[in-house]
Amino acid sequence: MKNSITSLASIAFVGKLLRRFGEYGLLILIAQELGAAALGVYSLALVFLEIGGRTSQLGMNVAVQKFIPSFIADDDHDRLFGLSLLAIATPLVVGTLVAGTLYLLFPWIVTKLDTSGGNVIRIFLFGIPLFALIHVIEAATRGFKETKYAVYIRDVGYAGFALLVGGTAILVRQTLYSFALGYLLALALSACLGLYYLYRLLPSVRSSSPMFESRTVYRYSTTVMFAGIAHYVMVWTDVLVIGWFESDAAVGHYEAAYQTAILLSFALLSVNAVFPSVASDLYQRDSLDVLERTYQSVVKWIASLTFLAAVFMSIYAQEILSIFGTSFESATRILLMLLVGRVILSAMGPCGYLLSMAGQERLETANVIAVSVLNLCLNVVGVARYGIMGAAVATTFSVSVLNLLRVFELHFLLDMKPVSKDSVYGLPVIVVGAATMLFLSGTFDNSIFDMIVTGTVSGVVCLVVCWKVAFTSNDRTLLDSV
Repeated sequence: MKNSITSLASIAFVGKLLRRFGEYGLLILIAQELGAAALGVYSLALVFLEIGGRTSQLGMNVAVQKFIPSFIADDDHDRLFGLSLLAIATPLVVGTLVAGTLYLLFPWIVTKLDTSGGNVIRIFLFGIPLFALIHVIEAATRGFKETKYAVYIRDVGYAGFALLVGGTAILVRQTLYSFALGYLLALALSACLGLYYLYRLLPSVRSSSPMFESRTVYRYSTTVMFAGIAHYVMVWTDVLVIGWFESDAAVGHYEAAYQTAILLSFALLSVNAVFPSVASDLYQRDSLDVLERTYQSVVKWIASLTFLAAVFMSIYAQEILSIFGTSFESATRILLMLLVGRVILSAMGPCGYLLSMAGQERLETANVIAVSVLNLCLNVVGVARYGIMGAAVATTFSVSVLNLLRVFELHFLLDMKPVSKDSVYGLPVIVVGAATMLFLSGTFDNSIFDMIVTGTVSGVVCLVVCWKVAFTSNDRTLLDSV
């Protein structure tokens, strides 16, 4: 393969880090300048953008990662060119239809949500085709094993334009409506950037006559589409249900805690950005042993890093949330509950992608749909009775059930497990790192300085332990080989 999973994931990690800083900074800016209610409206707008955009992809974001490596390996330029054209046309056409439908239904939807931000959410609907296009093209560049382009498109371009244009609108105009217009412009700029990089990847292909494997591609993409839609419905169900029962401000407080918790997903998201293409390639070459050991090595490091980050966030939860404003400190218990779910999620690794890439996409679709229904029911009951804490508990439980189900199926159907004997080498990193944080925390009166010192020293200690103990020769050999 052109690049190892280590180098690809490293590029993806830097990109995800930049994107998360941009997205998180945008949330803080909205909360500080416009308040918790405005943050709640923005969160509800993202629900429609995400679910509408994911639906509009029609599963092409997964399909391109499966078929592009195969067409490249076969040196089939005609089919590669045809697939690239489908990757552009599908999200634009379907996205326009989805956005139009939601726009017609929006008066009814906004009355049910009882939100004050209907005009803002309506603007976000126009961004659905662009959002879908950005994500499909980004996935296509990863299929070409050009992770740097994916980083440029989504992590730097999308997040950067949103922070720059949207943030400027907030600071200058001090209205969420102006921010929504700026966000729409950021989507358009990111889509143009994506089209440019995809064009650069096809110099020798553009002279070919496109051959459209529409039936094969759409048969696969529509199968995984339902899993993708159900996944994002599950991700955003808590926000939607809170918006149904609670105020915009309650949605804002929950979103601050949730977005803080998913900062723990840096490592997992970085691997997820490259793992589907790697897994597809290994599976097609019948290298199942290498695939399992790659999966186990990835899980060891994701779980170790995520657990340590969760310990750090648990110690400084109140201080971290105060960045949004003093009123957000009340969401500390929500954050602690959501951290539990992130740790469990990381301990299973990219098991969902592994099932899909190994030909079990229908099973993965059934998993996600079933757990999405469970999550919806639990959120409705939980929020109605316990408010936003009920949403946090319901979401954490549902995420745990989904990933435990995936791991069981991997073991039963493919005889793959997320852990091996080498996994125990990650324990010294966890134990020493957590002990260092607990020992150093509270040493200084200034909480910000205390956080910086504790995080820096603990990080250095963990790196030393990793180098001397945890990172085995098997890890080096395996990751370099794939």
